[in-house]
Amino acid sequence: MSNRRNISFDVPLSSSTPLKKLCTEKNSVLSQQSRGTAGVIKCINVKNFMCHDHFEMVFNPRINFISGRNGSGKSAIQTALIIGLGGDTRATSRGTTVSSFIKEGKNQAIIQITMTNNGFKAHNPEVYGNEITVIRTLSKTSSFKIRAENGQQYPVKKAEIKALADRFQIQATNPVAILNQNTARTFLNSSDPKQKYKLFMEATLFDAILSKKVETVNDLKLMNSILEDKRRALGKLEVELNKDKEKLALIEKCKQAFERKSELQNELLWSRVVQSEHAKGGMLEKRKELLAQVKDIQGKIDKKETKERQFHEKIAEMTAAIQAQVSELKKYQDQHDKLQQTKRGKVRELEEKKLKEVSIKKKIASREHDNCNIKAEMDDYERKKVELEEKKQEVRRAHKTLAGDKMNAEKALVQAATVIHQKKQKIQKLNVVINQKEEHLRRVQSKQSNTLSQYGPWMQQLVDSIKEAFKKRKFSKMPRGPLGAYIKMKDPNLAALAEYGLGYGNLRKFVVNTREDEKELKLIMDRVMPPNVARLPITCAKFVEKPFNGIREAHYNNVFSNLEIEDPVVSNILIELTNCQGTILIEDNKTAHALLSNPRNVPANTVLGYTPDGSKHFPNSGRGVYKTYQGSLNSKVPRFVQTEQTTLIRELTNEIKQLKSEMTSMQQEIRADEKELMRCQQHERDVANQLSNLVSKLKKLQDDLNRSVVDEESKLAPLDLYKEEYSNNLRDIDKCETELKQIWEEQKVIKTRIKQLDEELAELAPYLESDEVTKMAEVEEMKTNLVRFKSDTGTWQSKLKEAQTKVEHLTKRLEDQSAMVELYTKEAEELASRDLYPNPRPMSEVEEELIEVQNLLESAEEMGEGNPLELEAAISERLEEFERGKVEFDVADSIIKTKKKLLNWGENACNSFEPSPLCLCLKCFKLTKYKTEILLRAAVEAIRLSFVSTLSVRGFEGELHMDTGNTRLDIYIVPRDNDSRDKLNKSQLKDTASLSGGEKSYTTVAFIMALWSTMAVPFFSMDEFDVFMDSINRKNIMELLLHNARNPNMKDRQFLFLTPLDCSILNSDIDLTIHKMLDPQRHNAMSQG
Repeated sequence: MSNRRNISFDVPLSSSTPLKKLCTEKNSVLSQQSRGTAGVIKCINVKNFMCHDHFEMVFNPRINFISGRNGSGKSAIQTALIIGLGGDTRATSRGTTVSSFIKEGKNQAIIQITMTNNGFKAHNPEVYGNEITVIRTLSKTSSFKIRAENGQQYPVKKAEIKALADRFQIQATNPVAILNQNTARTFLNSSDPKQKYKLFMEATLFDAILSKKVETVNDLKLMNSILEDKRRALGKLEVELNKDKEKLALIEKCKQAFERKSELQNELLWSRVVQSEHAKGGMLEKRKELLAQVKDIQGKIDKKETKERQFHEKIAEMTAAIQAQVSELKKYQDQHDKLQQTKRGKVRELEEKKLKEVSIKKKIASREHDNCNIKAEMDDYERKKVELEEKKQEVRRAHKTLAGDKMNAEKALVQAATVIHQKKQKIQKLNVVINQKEEHLRRVQSKQSNTLSQYGPWMQQLVDSIKEAFKKRKFSKMPRGPLGAYIKMKDPNLAALAEYGLGYGNLRKFVVNTREDEKELKLIMDRVMPPNVARLPITCAKFVEKPFNGIREAHYNNVFSNLEIEDPVVSNILIELTNCQGTILIEDNKTAHALLSNPRNVPANTVLGYTPDGSKHFPNSGRGVYKTYQGSLNSKVPRFVQTEQTTLIRELTNEIKQLKSEMTSMQQEIRADEKELMRCQQHERDVANQLSNLVSKLKKLQDDLNRSVVDEESKLAPLDLYKEEYSNNLRDIDKCETELKQIWEEQKVIKTRIKQLDEELAELAPYLESDEVTKMAEVEEMKTNLVRFKSDTGTWQSKLKEAQTKVEHLTKRLEDQSAMVELYTKEAEELASRDLYPNPRPMSEVEEELIEVQNLLESAEEMGEGNPLELEAAISERLEEFERGKVEFDVADSIIKTKKKLLNWGENACNSFEPSPLCLCLKCFKLTKYKTEILLRAAVEAIRLSFVSTLSVRGFEGELHMDTGNTRLDIYIVPRDNDSRDKLNKSQLKDTASLSGGEKSYTTVAFIMALWSTMAVPFFSMDEFDVFMDSINRKNIMELLLHNARNPNMKDRQFLFLTPLDCSILNSDIDLTIHKMLDPQRHNAMSQG
């Protein structure tokens, strides 16, 4: 016997699992033998189905024995076959809805059944290949998929699965093809003839065939009624169609008018285009005239401006002539004055003073020139020194700037690296939080009414151990813990905040009544809890059964008032541990600050306040100061306090999604920061290189400055002598300037006298004759003419501006007209080419003819015929409706003929039993004139032959008797201990009720195998066929099953036998595989497995 065991793997459901690959090699020979049979099961794979988390089994294409203890999940395999192949839940006898097969605590289950798809019964082999996998997903609803041999998946409906099962002749709901444990227990242990008759009818499909016949007769009556209705409807539609054809004659008369209307509309569009083009041409001519007018006015303005310049030149010439004449008169007047001689003497004296002034100035200039040369030499030295120093300072400033840049670059480099490090640390923390949340979510999803799993996978065992120890009187009183398991929240929205206020450590804490209880509890914890898990905190306090008085503030809930605790001991302990009655919950930090910072506002008995973000606010009670600490409560999901499971799963899922999104965003920021870090590193290297170059340049400039200073100092060694000479020159200049001031005073006196003489000469000027007045009058007249000339120029400039404005307005209108012409042309070209209308008529003429055509069509509509085109479309639609009705009539007639053929079901029934002895009998009754009872008796005869043959294997003899009127099928057997075997007579026959247990089981199994011989299904399944047998009879039955399965007539069939007993009496072979199921884990096994 094979020791191979089927175990569960936490791997995705896939067609390429290792178990399946092993089976491919092992069963290669049998695969060749069964290549021509479609529907043989190769593998079944289930997830979250009944008692299985994830289970896969690969089958031998011939004989499979599946053994395992009760609860190991054997029957779940047979149930998965029925449900996975589209069977009804009632056929399983294990559930009422598909959702009842989903493992408790899971949202959906998946069934995958892989079958062969070979031979003439293959289902769409060009699409699915030689192997086909049916996938059914169970949730509140269910869905189907078919996976082809190449892995491509196709979503399908249940009808497609039914068609597949019909093609493979799989009878998932046939109790003989798939014998479940309930049917096996009742049938194998029952002697009821009616039960055997019912099983015979279901196995041979006679009940289905008879039901189909009744259904076909009813359908035929309904279809005849529908056909008559269709015939009447077609008659009415044909009358309406004839009337419409008469209207078509009228439509033909209006078609020419419609065609003419379209041509006129096209011509009207091109007439509008031509009219717009003519308007555009007129605008172009007008614009040309305005431009010529502008040019003429501009020429006149240019001539006016030329004459204006000529007037200005003439006025300036006459004014200069008048001034020259006045100077000449004064000169002649002075020459004749008797004071001229005196004036001349003073002038000579003045000239002498001026010559002396010039001499002194020359001396001053000489001294100043010497000082300038000296100062230039000194300044040049200082300048060169300053220039070198400035260059040095410039290099130092650049050095300082680059040094600052380098420092900034290094600082930015450090900051970028720090930011990246901080973000990576934050990502690590986020990853830890996400892992914790996902672990919490898995615990929530996996728990099955076990609220303790969120405290640890070992918590349930710990609590059970405490209860067991209490029963053994090892505790004075039953310890309480974890405390969070006793708490429920009145408001789920405050669950996380209240849990935060109570403290996670307090919620995981256990409380005992005495120190001895504490020691005993520690021993239990050491025994149950894993060694790498920290021990839970324990508080020893005397249990008080009477609840403490509650404290409640009028406007704000305290933490305790939001809790529902049935155990008074737990509520009293929480009050002592956490002071939850004095801890209030406030909606936000602003309100908390306003409430608790002022002693007059602080509610009575308040010692602490919490806000939704977990911030703590310690009140100012008058004796202390108000304090607040920032909270770190980022989750709305409670960790321990009991809450609605679906809400908890949803909140945890949203938080995990949000945290992963935050982590992804931060990873993207890190990649950007790393790029910025590389840029900063490159910038720091560039600055360092520039700084090194500047240091070299600074050193070179310092050397140049030192050399220049030495050279200049050697050149200006007698610098002190220059300075002394410079000082002497300054003293000489001061002395000369004193003398020069004295000369200026003397000149001033002489000039005053000369001025007096000039005044006396001026008194004679009015007596001299002059034409100055006449010339000034001419100048004034010319200025008056010039003003008048400017006024005329302004008038012409206004006319020029007006003409230019008209040109601009006309240009804009011309652009609009051009756009309009382009738009009209585009609209016209969309309907007709311009070549069709080279010379369109005027718009008025075309519009007049178009109105006449429109009036003609409106007259036709007023006559009651409607729009001709719409009427023609309606007639065409009605004609199509008539044709569709005719097609539907033909289809209905064809269906009726088909239904009538189905009534000849004798030959059709043969297809359900081929190839079998029953088929040979049914082929004798090709016509419907034979009664159903005769066919049934023929079927019984075929089964009887197989039944007698099977009995003979163990030396039994027997008969089958069917009474269709009373729906009975009796089995009679001759026991093996009967000595008279020469001839079978009725006196020797015994009913199965009088047989021993072993004989009864053997006879019933033989009857089932006789039914198998008449069925053309690809596989048979039998569950718990041997539960009522002793070891000897069980051995005989198993040998009989193997003998029947290895019969040449059964070479294309597959057999699945499920038993809770040991199969060590069998030996594995190439056509026989023994599957051993794992023993169930009783603490979490499901009763449905």
